[in-house]
Amino acid sequence: MRELAYKLILDRAVRFANQDPRKPWYLGGDTFRPPASYTHLELWYEPELVKGGVEYARQHESEIRTEEEVIRDLAIIVRDAVQQAIAEESVAFGALIISQARDGRDPDSWFN
Repeated sequence: MRELAYKLILDRAVRFANQDPRKPWYLGGDTFRPPASYTHLELWYEPELVKGGVEYARQHESEIRTEEEVIRDLAIIVRDAVQQAIAEESVAFGALIISQARDGRDPDSWFN
């Protein structure tokens, strides 16, 4: 059940992150993708694609941020996309909470 809930949330989050207007134009359409296995609420990207895009944009003077600053901004985009997906897939998120409770784990460790 946990993997299905993660899949529902992350598939939606991928769309939100890739369509986010804050994402630099030079990274193209599908920068983010779901992970190979749905075990964590995370999105993946190709570091070399981002690095190459930043280098290209910096050479052409359309990007003034460093690679680290761009990656920090991308992390914010991903965080916001996952939060929005959780809000829209509230049933899936509720299932995750119920799953954690049924596992008998301490509630303080549910999100670690």
